[in-house]
Amino acid sequence: MIGWTDLALLAALDTEAFYIGAIGSRRNNVLRQQRMIDHFDQTEASLARLRGPIGIYIGSKTPAEIAGHLLSRRSSASRSAARLSRPLTPAL
Repeated sequence: MIGWTDLALLAALDTEAFYIGAIGSRRNNVLRQQRMIDHFDQTEASLARLRGPIGIYIGSKTPAEIAGHLLSRRSSASRSAARLSRPLTPAL
């Protein structure tokens, strides 16, 4: 079933966002990507920037624990993107 999250993720993929991720189970992630391929003419290559399910299993029980973990993953991705976008300078 196509949902609003599919549409939001597709819109995000059309931007230059450095991190695009979706919460859900591994199974839902596979089904989501297949829907996008089947119904929205996406390819595996066009979906390569879409991370999911985001995070790792941390045994979290509360929304606050999940949010804390996701913020740390986003921060890590932001720093990686900044390093990659810096021009190379010769060592002195």
